[in-house]
Amino acid sequence: MFDHFAKEKSDFLKKKDKSKKGSIDKDIIGIVNLINSKKDFYTTSSCAGRIVLLEMKSRKKNDCNWIFSKHDKVNLKEIIDTLKNSKEFLVSQKSKGFFRTLKKHNKNQSRELPLKAGKKEETSFENLPESSQFIGEARAYGREREPSTKYCERSERIEIATNKTKNKNPIWLKQQPIILHVACRNPEAAKKLLDLARKIFKHSGILSITERKVTVEIIGNERIDTVIADKNFVADEKYLKNLVKYANNNFAENKRKSKRFLQILRSNL
Repeated sequence: MFDHFAKEKSDFLKKKDKSKKGSIDKDIIGIVNLINSKKDFYTTSSCAGRIVLLEMKSRKKNDCNWIFSKHDKVNLKEIIDTLKNSKEFLVSQKSKGFFRTLKKHNKNQSRELPLKAGKKEETSFENLPESSQFIGEARAYGREREPSTKYCERSERIEIATNKTKNKNPIWLKQQPIILHVACRNPEAAKKLLDLARKIFKHSGILSITERKVTVEIIGNERIDTVIADKNFVADEKYLKNLVKYANNNFAENKRKSKRFLQILRSNL
């Protein structure tokens, strides 16, 4: 009897890698090779995990520009340099004033616009100087408050977009976990793989079922998805520093779990 699954597996694994990277991530290649060596399974896509910056053009998943991607830990300088060089947020000679740092009357001394979480608004204006210029900017950024002469001396700064005709697409930082899509010969094979995967990756499940195969998604738990810049703000350095720290911690945990999963597969698949 003709083995349709084996033929589909052979044909698929001969295809050129169409991922953005063009090759299998080194941290996951052991898992991929082990799964593909079994007659009842083959991988259709894989990612070991990554940290990315995306310019989101709409709510659609794939309607975005990839402005940064790394399948490893990142450092703060990489993120800041990428934001500075982004066409969406670059302060250039051709578009002077696109971003403007709030300043005191003393031109040589910059002041930050502090962020304070609240139920109705996210921005606090209680530390702004008494000036109609600042009041106008406060209205544009949130509801007006009574300003005082108390200033924040810290080095981190929030910059406000002043040219509203420019591109308005937000930039998101995403730390994504391991993800594998595996074609399984039948429901029994899929259940076997899922039982092993869920020992480590609790959110794994079945993506689709057809007459010829069952597709399983194996996905990690650790992830971060947050906007760090849009037409109204750019996250300050302190926030980005902490975001990078947590993203790297998640990435390390994801890597540890991937190694553990490989050990489980070697012993039980």
